[in-house]
Amino acid sequence: MAGGVEELVASRLLRQSGSIVRVSDVQLTRRLHMLHKASYLKGFHLHATDGEIGHVDDFLVDAGWNIRYVVVDTSNWIGGKSVLIAPVAIEKIDVEKQEIRVKLTRSQIQQSPSVETADIELIETMPSVLIM
Repeated sequence: MAGGVEELVASRLLRQSGSIVRVSDVQLTRRLHMLHKASYLKGFHLHATDGEIGHVDDFLVDAGWNIRYVVVDTSNWIGGKSVLIAPVAIEKIDVEKQEIRVKLTRSQIQQSPSVETADIELIETMPSVLIM
């Protein structure tokens, strides 16, 4: 939707304050508040403070629909596994580069709890079966 709510609100605020704001400022505001589908973020590369460590494999949500953990696949690293990262560790999501930067080191990520330690419903851990 061209324009969008953010531009409309910014336009009204500008008229009230008499300030001048560049279109790029409005576009930046829209980008900072952009929503992303979880399915789109799957596969994004995860960058620790000291380099790339894996990719986003899944998300775990609680009964209140809050994202509790990002499941990160570190299998490309020696001894890699799927680990759980709390969303508060996310520093930045760069959609154009398809990467997520976190405020953790590679070592901290490698020492994070394994996905096997999460309390996930058994039915959700079973492989999908196609019935014909």
